[in-house]
Amino acid sequence: MTIIGGLIKQGTKIGYTLSSLKNKRHESKSYFVLPAANQSKTLRELLNHSKNTDFGKRYRFEALSKSADFISEFQKEVPLYNYEKFKTHWLDEVFLGKPNVIYPGKIQHFALTSGTSSGSSKKVPVTQEMIKQFQRTAVQQIIGLHELQLPAKFYNTSLLSIGGSTALTKQAQYFEGDLSGILQKYRSKVFQPFHKPSPNIAAISSWDDKLQAIVEKAPQWDIGVIAGVPSWVTMVIERILHHYKVKSIHEIWPNLEIYLHGGIFIDNYKERIMQHCDRPLHFINTYLTSEGYFGYQKFPVEKGMRLLTNHGVFYEFIPAKYVNQINNGDLENIPALSVREIQPNTSYALVVTTCSGIWRYIMGDLIQFSDVDKLIFNIEGRINHNLNLAGEHLSMENMTTAIRRVSEKMQTNVEEFCAVGSKQLNRHYWYVGSQKRIDEALFAVYLDEELQLLNDDYKTMRAYLIKQPRVKSLPLEKFYAFMALKGKLGGQNKFPRVLNQAQRKEWETFLSYSD
Repeated sequence: MTIIGGLIKQGTKIGYTLSSLKNKRHESKSYFVLPAANQSKTLRELLNHSKNTDFGKRYRFEALSKSADFISEFQKEVPLYNYEKFKTHWLDEVFLGKPNVIYPGKIQHFALTSGTSSGSSKKVPVTQEMIKQFQRTAVQQIIGLHELQLPAKFYNTSLLSIGGSTALTKQAQYFEGDLSGILQKYRSKVFQPFHKPSPNIAAISSWDDKLQAIVEKAPQWDIGVIAGVPSWVTMVIERILHHYKVKSIHEIWPNLEIYLHGGIFIDNYKERIMQHCDRPLHFINTYLTSEGYFGYQKFPVEKGMRLLTNHGVFYEFIPAKYVNQINNGDLENIPALSVREIQPNTSYALVVTTCSGIWRYIMGDLIQFSDVDKLIFNIEGRINHNLNLAGEHLSMENMTTAIRRVSEKMQTNVEEFCAVGSKQLNRHYWYVGSQKRIDEALFAVYLDEELQLLNDDYKTMRAYLIKQPRVKSLPLEKFYAFMALKGKLGGQNKFPRVLNQAQRKEWETFLSYSD
């Protein structure tokens, strides 16, 4: 196996060198030349490929692809879609098995999105072309690991994915299930031995049963990479430590080097994870969704991910000032920018058109580019996950950063939290989950101070309209118990950071009964 590891490492070195040489050839070009060219090529190929579908005929793809300014014409001709609108107008026909509706041929797989603890899943089409793009991106990311200068023995290890059940459900006209299940179905046999858990364990639907199976098998595996949502990865690690009565996960997996995370802010979990390690891990951020693989952290030193512009996805960016209009379901007369028009340090709602037949689809994520030359970006949060009673517009990034800073100040560790605004009482109510009891009044004072430092709108509203926030401290297990009650324990499920009124009622009812 050491020989195999050496060969794999040498392969990543060669791939990395070739990639670096290619990148250097483009360093002298203006920032938008290569990404814009990739994006133009991607959209033109998507239009030509789908011109004979129902969608393509409806919006004149053949004529659009021949236009000199086809990107602008595409934006004028094709409306923006949220999931509900796209499902009603197009996906419902696809679910019935009709071919050539949104993409050539018959779509045979649909990925069920995780949603939040109170949200419902959506069915996202996954075509063979998109599966190839997922595989291609994964290989490129493996090649990029050479930058970390890892020992050869690392390349003999396996990747442990902490995800949902990989079992697919057969519907009348298609298969549906977690994206990991769809990708596993088409995974190369060459890479199969390097993926854990085994297909039998991965297919288990019960989180508790899957967790127990992983714990029992843990000493038999040589894990070098863990991937998954931080809360569940932490739970797996702690259950293994408890079961085998060891203090560090490196006593079980001595070659563990990398944690791949995505879909949630990691800072609030890092300290707890590192408490269970003998040495630092490499934390690598990814933007992998059911809709596509949009970016990943190419180099550990970069504080963000790089947008993938040549991977079957065409991107558009809606300025954040239109978020309320989007949330109200009014998608008319909203401008969207192409990759060459974006500005640094500006928030945008992401819109994607993909090789899975999704057209001008509003993802629901807010992103911001720190470097428009290299297209380095970070996810700020969800467009509907913001606190806004009177114009304070607290983003998920504001909330997460404030929670982290207060936790450090009070020498505690808040891993789960949620908030809700009350217009009637002009106040934000926060629920924070930790392993130890927190001084709620002091936490509220510090939280208020940090939020005012982070957000000028909040500072202004606090001076005139909004009262000081209230904080309720809860055991961390309360959050997990609520998710278990909703059938959202484990996998890619995440607790919602901002509750609407219906979610608040359900959450507070649960707390009153559980108390």
